[in-house]
Parts: sequence; C-alpha cells; structure tokens
Amino acid sequence: MTSKTLKGSNSYDINMRAVLSFLNGGLGFAGHTTFCETMGLEGLTEKTHACHVRQIHEACQRLKRTVLDKAVQEVKAAHGKAGDDIVDIAVSYDGTWQKRGHTSNHGLGVVIEVTTGLAVDYHVMSSFCQVSVK
Repeated sequence: MTSKTLKGSNSYDINMRAVLSFLNGGLGFAGHTTFCETMGLEGLTEKTHACHVRQIHEACQRLKRTVLDKAVQEVKAAHGKAGDDIVDIAVSYDGTWQKRGHTSNHGLGVVIEVTTGLAVDYHVMSSFCQVSVK
C-alpha cells in the first residue's frame, strides 16, 4: 500500500511494473503467481492481472501510433509533401523470426522508407498468446 497510484487509474505503480516485468520475461500470469508464492507475497488475481495487461497494451498502442505518425510526417517532409498528400516512396521490407528453422513462435516484419531510413510500419507475428486482450 506504500506504492503510488498511476494518474487516471486506481492501479498501483508497483503492480503495473511487476506485470510488465513478467510479460517482458515471457512468464506472464503463471510466472508472476509462482514468484509471489515463492516470496511469500500476496499476488494479483487473474482478473486484475488481465486488466493491467490491457492497460499496458493500450499505452503501447498509443506510443506506437505517436512514433509511426511522427515518422510518416518526417518522410513527407523529406519528400516535400505536407498534410494528407499521398507520397510515392520507395520502401524496403525485412522480417525476422526469434529462432531459426520452423520452431519459432514470434516474428517481426518492418517497412522502412529508403530515403530517410525510418520505419513507417511494422507487424509483430506470434503463434502463441498468453492472454487475450479484449
């Protein structure tokens, strides 16, 4: 109860950081629960964990949109276009998987504008999901 709450939320900062840490480590709710049990801590309920995952997902989506919008504006400026003009650009597409062979569950594809070298779009691919984000 000594952790501060996040702005516009009733979530404690420490809980959000714990959920994010276990998501980044690929351990999810099960890993978080095991850790809390081992440490003798009261863990989060699955419902609360899922709520934190949704909040993290929404924050990541807002950040992604902001970064990609800025990249698109810089590409348009580099080509002397502004506003909603359609710009004919050359792009390069590259992708990668987490592991070699046909055993990887996670991949990434990126569209890069050739002149500026900025990523203007990307797509994360996964055949595995720990939690469904509704």
